[in-house]
Amino acid sequence: MASHFAVLYILLSLPFCVSYLVSWGLYHWANRHSSSRDVRLPPRLPAAIPILGHTIPFLFDSASFVTRVTAYAGKLSCVRISLSMTGIYLFQEPEAVAALWKHPLLSSPIFIYTVGLRYLFGMKDKPLETYTADDTGPFRRPHSGTNVAPHNRSINTQRLQMSLSPRHEPGHRHHPWRPMPDLLQFFRDHVGRAILESLLGPLLLNANPNFLATLWEFDEATPWLAKRLP
Repeated sequence: MASHFAVLYILLSLPFCVSYLVSWGLYHWANRHSSSRDVRLPPRLPAAIPILGHTIPFLFDSASFVTRVTAYAGKLSCVRISLSMTGIYLFQEPEAVAALWKHPLLSSPIFIYTVGLRYLFGMKDKPLETYTADDTGPFRRPHSGTNVAPHNRSINTQRLQMSLSPRHEPGHRHHPWRPMPDLLQFFRDHVGRAILESLLGPLLLNANPNFLATLWEFDEATPWLAKRLP
């Protein structure tokens, strides 16, 4: 009876073993025959556990796991990992990162704004049209050929500059320079506030004085959202 179970176990596990070996072969072949001029999706990292994939090491040992899988033969690389019936692409290769930042969708923060507003804050499509219609670009001078009025720009550089101006700081005339112990805290309190005011105006923070602190609390939880956890 035990021998029958052993044979059944081998027969059931054989397809998974073959699939795993084939995946390893394709993974190594893709890495060894790729070049910086190739335009292709990153290779899929083989997973020994079906369905779960790389979920366990990604959840509990993220930093070392990502560092390990995004290197091949001593060089930074790109890879696709499997997480419970879905996948995530990890980009570390310098050429790939440079190409991503040159992509039109990443040359302006509008795309990132719309993704965050739609999927993180639940904004409906109708109000999102104001952002998607903004083709003025991220710079102070709008792109030529745009039909968006200056006051309708999603990124109002003039409001941002005014919010960052030191004249809004009390006592700036007598002490134009003020040492600060934490540069990150400066960006959170001052630059973050200026960006919010340039995007949404001053009414949001006037009505919700603790909004910025709550926003940074939410920001600290985003790594868990990236791991597909509630």
